[in-house]
This record gives sequence, structure tokens and C-alpha cells, in this order.
Amino acid sequence: MSEARVRELERLLEESERERSSLLDAVRDTLHLQRMAEEAGTSSEPSPLLLSFVKALGRIVPWTAAEVRLRESAGDRKFARTALREGCERDLEAEIRELDEEGVLEWALETVKPTSLPSLGDPKGPGWLLVPLMAQGSDIGFALLRTIPPPDSLTDHHLEMIRLLASLTAVALDNIAHIGEIRQGYMELRSLHDVAASLGKSLDPEYMFDAVLGALRERLAPPVVALGILRASGEPMRLMTHGAEAEPCLGMLSRVVSAGRIQRLDSSLGSGRDLERVGCKRALGFPLMRGEGDCLGALLVAESGGNLLDAPDAMEWLDAVSHLLAAAVENARLFEDVVAANSRMSDLQSRMIQAGRLAGIGHLASGIAHEINNPLQVILGRVQILQVRNAEQPEVLADLGRVETEIMRIAHIVRGLQNFSRQEEGEKEGKPSRLSTLTESVLELIGYRLHRQGIEVVRIGFEDSPLIRGDLDQLRHVVLNLCLNALQAMPQGGTLTLETTVREDQAVLEVGDTGPGIATQDLERIFDPFFARSGGMGLGLAIGFAVAQRHGGSLHAVPGLATGAKFRLILPLQNPGSDFSPG
Repeated sequence: MSEARVRELERLLEESERERSSLLDAVRDTLHLQRMAEEAGTSSEPSPLLLSFVKALGRIVPWTAAEVRLRESAGDRKFARTALREGCERDLEAEIRELDEEGVLEWALETVKPTSLPSLGDPKGPGWLLVPLMAQGSDIGFALLRTIPPPDSLTDHHLEMIRLLASLTAVALDNIAHIGEIRQGYMELRSLHDVAASLGKSLDPEYMFDAVLGALRERLAPPVVALGILRASGEPMRLMTHGAEAEPCLGMLSRVVSAGRIQRLDSSLGSGRDLERVGCKRALGFPLMRGEGDCLGALLVAESGGNLLDAPDAMEWLDAVSHLLAAAVENARLFEDVVAANSRMSDLQSRMIQAGRLAGIGHLASGIAHEINNPLQVILGRVQILQVRNAEQPEVLADLGRVETEIMRIAHIVRGLQNFSRQEEGEKEGKPSRLSTLTESVLELIGYRLHRQGIEVVRIGFEDSPLIRGDLDQLRHVVLNLCLNALQAMPQGGTLTLETTVREDQAVLEVGDTGPGIATQDLERIFDPFFARSGGMGLGLAIGFAVAQRHGGSLHAVPGLATGAKFRLILPLQNPGSDFSPG
């Protein structure tokens, strides 16, 4: 075989070996890509994926140092978070920082393909390879490698392999980010669902606050949380706090309610003193809005330091919680309105039933009194004539005296019937009077009986007694009957307690005794005419009930007492909201 033929065979063998080597490299590269694709499809965390990525790059282009940076958010041109760093010495870190400060990294990223960069310290030494991570046309980060061979020695095949690896990694990172967002959104929705479910279990504001506080502590763990709920009656808001005193929280909540929108509170916005008192630096306030412009209260979340309230989606989550809380508070208020309306209807129904009873019995009493009074006067006149004719017969006079006594008793009953039937429908115009003055006049009338029975009188609130207006004679008669009933319940002595006060723009007189009390089964009947357990006609409480109603008030027995009995007379004030100090 000629020498030329041998050289030709050697050349063919070398080419075959190179092709075989190239084919083996292609097969290995394909396997690397396959493994990277499998890892990219199964990874749920970025760090292991990035570690596999830079190691796979090392099979294509050996490196001595590697760093991967990811963008923190879309549109953010700063790569503030280092995702992975291997083999970087301090001098290399300084060089990377210099590349960044000189704008070389940003310039290389604009090429959107693997780009070779010379070493700034030693242009002839090992350089850098910047590999952009592109997903759906957007760069989500980059890898920076300190290569052993000069970067410009890389072939197109190597660069294409690097690009494919970077593309696979970028897509996987983008998927991981989306999965994280979905997972975070699911967790937030689950959290809001749990809050809504907890708020729906009770209409008690204290329970609502505990439910929201539990969710806030699990999600953000703020040191201070406060909830203020406005009352429908216009009274000061109901306040619940955690981690702070009520007064400074009330000031901040009032600012939020006045603004009617989400408020960021810090020392520069006039809330510095309140925040200092609760030991915090700043706070977020969320109004509890119902419809357009109707505020039910406010939720306050404060932090002592750090960026707790700047956590991802914290503002949106807190706003959603405040909306759920507003709906729960509105439901509670509607429930209270329904309960109050039912109570008013029940009270009105009871009054109508009682008024119907009084009206019917009043007509009957009027007729009976009229029919009895005429013949009674004739009988009484004849008895008095017989007394004159038999003045010298003591036995006859004694018998006639007993007859006269019983006739007078009948006449007294008849007058009671007439008084009951003649109660006027409208309230008479009268002069204003202190409720204590009216009561003192009654105590003067029964002073002898109080002393004789050894009954102690306790006066409460007489120094600041409310001012009332009405028919003072009728009202005095009501108080007298209440006091006489108390005396009758304490024949062996006891304590008569008289208390005057103002409740919800109404004057209240409570008359209590230490007697045996009222039987539970009698509470609903004691105001019925002619109902009496021990002596009397049973008209005193019925007349008092009617007088109180005509004056725009009410009279009822206080139930549930352990001992004794207590009656509560409620009358309108002369001037609601005025000062009731003694004049």
C-alpha cells in the first residue's frame, strides 16, 4: 500500500473519530437536555433547579465561578436577590459588582442571547459568559459564569446548547413562579374563607373580633389590632383591642372613620403620639363600609417595626378581611334591629291588650257604679233618719252604726269604680316638677305609717333627680299606691328603697321593698283590674298603669328578684338631653 494511501486512510480515520466524538457529544448533550427538561418539569423550588442548570452548563463550558440572579418582580430592572452562587471568591464578587456598576451586565442582557464578556481586571485572562434566562419574551434573570477557556472559543453548537438549557430553565422558573402565585392565591382564598366561616357563626362583636384576630395573627402576627364599631344610637363606638390600651386606638380609629377610606398612619400624619403610646411605628386603618358612604366602624392593624404591612398582597388581604367584617357587623346590627322591633311590637301588643282590658272594665265599672250609687244613697239616708229617731236606744244605734259603716265601705268601693272609669284619655297639661319632689310629698303623707311599722326609707339619686311634666295629682296617686303596696308587704318592718335616675332620655322611679315578693305566676296579672292576693280592690296598679301610659310612659314589675318586689315607673323627661342638676 502506497504512503499516500496510508495517509488518506489515517485522515479518514481521524475524521471518523472526530465525527464519532461529535456524535457522542451530541448524544450526551441530548441526554443533558432531556434530564434538564425532566428536572424542570418536576421542580417546585428554584434553588435545586438552578443548581442543576449551572452544573449542566459546566458540562458544556467549564467554569470556576457561577452566579444566578432573578428579578424580584415584573418590570424591575434590578436583580436585587442572589438566587445561587458557587465558587465566587471575594475578588470575583468585586469584579461582578464592577461589571454591574459599569452597566456591562445590563448591556449584555439587551442582546437576549449568551454573550462573552472580557475580564475587567485581566483582559487576556479567563472571561465571563452571561446567559439570559428568557421566558415568553421576558427576561426573568441571568446566569454569569467565570469560564476556564476564553469565552470567544465557544462554538455555535455550544452556544445553541447553552441557549436551550437556559430556555428550559427559564420556562421552568416561570412555571414555578406561577404555581407559587396560584398556591399563594389559594392560601389567601382559603384564609378568607375561614374568616368568613368564623364570622358567620356568631353575631357577637366580641366573637367577631376574636375570629379576625386569630386570622391576623396567623397571617401577619401584628403586635396591635383594634376594632371599633359605631352604635346605631349614636353612642361612642364599641372598642375591642389586642396588645394596646383603648384610648390611643380610639383616636386612630376615629381618624379612619372620619376619612371613610383606607388610611396609612405614621408619625408624619399626626398619629405619632397615638402610635408611640401603643409602641408601634405605623399602622393601617380600614373603614367598615356599608354601601356608599355609610361607615359602620374601622379595623386597625399596627406594627412595631420592619415591613410587616408591606408583605406581598398584605394590603389586598386586609382589605378583603375588612369587607367580610363589615358584612358581619351589618348583619349583627340588622339582627339587633329585628330583636328591638320585635320587643317593641311585643310591648305594644301587651299595652294594647291591657288597654283593651281597662277600656272594657272601665265601661262596666261606670255602669255598675252608677246603678249602685243611687239606691245606696237612699239606703244611707234612711239609716241616718233611723239613727235620729232611735237616738235614745243604744242597741239600735249600735246596729245602725254597723250598717252605716258597711254602707260607707260600699260607697268607697263605688267611688273607686267611678275614679277608674273616669280616667281621661289625654294627658292633662301640668307644671314641671322634680321626680324627687313628687316622691317626697308622698312620703310625707305616709310618714306616720312608716314610723309605726318601723320601715327604713332609702333614697337614691334624689340629689340629681330628673324633671318631669304632667298631671301631678294623678302621678302622685300612682306613687302613693306603689308605696302603700310596699307597706302592705312589710307589716313587720323592712326597707323601702326609692331611686330616681335617667335612662335613654326617660325619667325612672324604682320603688322596692323587702317583703315576700311577687309570685312568678302573678307577674302577668298584677295590673289586671280587681286582681289582688291580700286585701284591697285590686285597682291601684291598674289605674297606675293607665296613668303612666297616658303620660307617654310605662309601669311594670321588675322580674327575677331574689327577694322583695320592685316596680319601675318610666315617664318622659321635661327636656330630653338637658342638665338635671337640682335647681
